[in-house]
Amino acid sequence: MPYLWGTVGLGSNAEKVKAAVGAEARVDSLALIFDPESARRLSSCGIAIVDEPASVVPAALLHLGKPPMSRDPRDLATAMQLLAPLRPLIRTISLSDYAENLATGSLCAVLGYSGEVVRPSPRPRISIAGCTSATLSRARGHGSGST
Repeated sequence: MPYLWGTVGLGSNAEKVKAAVGAEARVDSLALIFDPESARRLSSCGIAIVDEPASVVPAALLHLGKPPMSRDPRDLATAMQLLAPLRPLIRTISLSDYAENLATGSLCAVLGYSGEVVRPSPRPRISIAGCTSATLSRARGHGSGST
């Protein structure tokens, strides 16, 4: 059974997120990054997403309540409508160093590969939410879908 293969996780510096968004901020929800108002507030402390459309688009679809692996052109267009206005608010789109930047405090929220996001987790201020892992893994046909 692969370990975290093909999964996306949401990592955050809960302290910084709550300072930017407010005490009600949910660090275990994709709305943290995909809600335009939340993203606008987080842009001051830094958001990063993995440079992998095959992972980001399904997460956006999941946030929208659509099947994460949908190939329906209308669903994909809706996901693009969600993502496009967020682009100016994203500090980094990268395949590397987003996890380290989260761990050092240069970023406050990350949507990235679960294995990368989990790596700095021993630092107490980092919160990890694998909110997309089970659903995307199951949708791709990998593993049992349990977390």
